Amino acid sequence: MGRWNFLPDEILLMIFKYLEVNTYNVAKCVDTLLSGLSCLQYGRSTIQSFEMCQLFFEETWSFFRSSKCLLVDCIAEFLETQTNVKMLSIHHAFLTPPFAYRIMKSFERSKSVKTLEVLDLLNYYSIEVTTGVIGKQLRSVCGKCWKLQEIRLNYSYLSSANVVDLCEYLEDSLKNLFIFMTSFDYTRGWSIISSDSWKLARQACPRLQVYFNFEGWPIDAVSFLVPCMPLVELTSRGTQCRYSTLTFGDKTTLLLNHLAEGFADTVRSATFIADAQTCTPPSRDSVIKFLIKCQQVKSLVFSKQLMTPELINQVRTENPHNIIKDFTTVKIV
Repeated sequence: MGRWNFLPDEILLMIFKYLEVNTYNVAKCVDTLLSGLSCLQYGRSTIQSFEMCQLFFEETWSFFRSSKCLLVDCIAEFLETQTNVKMLSIHHAFLTPPFAYRIMKSFERSKSVKTLEVLDLLNYYSIEVTTGVIGKQLRSVCGKCWKLQEIRLNYSYLSSANVVDLCEYLEDSLKNLFIFMTSFDYTRGWSIISSDSWKLARQACPRLQVYFNFEGWPIDAVSFLVPCMPLVELTSRGTQCRYSTLTFGDKTTLLLNHLAEGFADTVRSATFIADAQTCTPPSRDSVIKFLIKCQQVKSLVFSKQLMTPELINQVRTENPHNIIKDFTTVKIV
């Protein structure tokens, strides 16, 4: 694809207009659709949910500039005209700095900032966008969207924006915070959110609940799960990270013990999915400890590589004094 980059956009358009599908034609279709919706009599007030996901901006739209500009222009102009959007989802867009900024600023100028309740920006920014810019934009958006109840975003975004600031902006509304730790987060400069920050965040938003997702198994997952985080759900899935000497079973054992010791009163669900053909299971003691201490848990899920029916039977047999009453919470998928 790189050998075409020396050609002007006009020449590329002439070449690719004869193809059945290309990025410019797709962008033009999106433009026609969104422009048409905005021109309807009630098109600016009846749309309550806008979802445009999996754009993979640089990968899919990088062939020439005109398609990217057209796509971003039509999205920005459409969002700016809307007055009643309650759910905005642009996850896995990987937008580069000027385009990511343009879309967010357009939405901030719309009347929908007064109605928005759910915001999904998982992997919204490309690697090129600095953490300083991300933090500034998120604080700006949350400062205007005072009805936000649910936010989905990367851990590095939340660290950059300062969880305390976001919760103080949204003290009367924010309930659910879905945090994702992805492979892209490790390439950014950020710091682990401290327990003191979570304490202040909970004071600002007493109803706050955190749903933490590891997409991949980091070397030291427990370091992100600090005291005072209002954790209700933990999910770890995917492949092993590089240079890790711990097995899937070792990491699951550490996480189960950590949840039992630090989040027994809040955690309600835990899921562990190992992307491997075979792997060692967690220790029986860690499963027993988790089930005994975490009385609020409604679901404990393992992939079949991590847990077997035989191991569950062993845990049931070794159940001390029949403290664990219900094993239906444990599932193998």
